[in-house]
Amino acid sequence: MRMNISSTLLRMWDFSLRLFLRKFNLIILINVFWILVELYITKFF
Repeated sequence: MRMNISSTLLRMWDFSLRLFLRKFNLIILINVFWILVELYITKFF
């Protein structure tokens, strides 16, 4: 029983961590995209 609970907790933690990393990666991608857009704009205007 105890092992079962710990494995379930571990699975939940793993899932939440992956979800967080996915969101975090999305935020980084958006930031990088905006930086590139700004560089592009400042280069040509």
